[in-house]
Amino acid sequence: MQSFIQKHAAEIIGTLSGFDRMRFRGTVRWLANIDGMRSFLLASCILLKSFKAYVTGITDQVRAATKQIAEEAGRPLIYLDNAGIRKEERAREIAQRDGIREGLICVLTCVEPCFSYGRSSARE
Repeated sequence: MQSFIQKHAAEIIGTLSGFDRMRFRGTVRWLANIDGMRSFLLASCILLKSFKAYVTGITDQVRAATKQIAEEAGRPLIYLDNAGIRKEERAREIAQRDGIREGLICVLTCVEPCFSYGRSSARE
């Protein structure tokens, strides 16, 4: 990063350090296929019939922790009903509106499009 900054110093107005946003995206490859997910559930002693309750519980924990962080910082938690909304633009608007120059601006949540498991006709 430093070499990039040095190389482009004439065009750079300023820099940020630390986390200005966090976006979780990616794939845990071994969970991205049916056999890998089966192995995880077996190792975690989670029955297939209990999977929905398990993942709903994890989701609830993440939501509660996120809500608490936003509340403690006095910042809004906003649900976006469209994954196509530009999150960075929205955060910049909120920061400008509220005069936020550092720290947590807001927490944006939405349902992002993703792939899901499916049964192949060969296994049925």
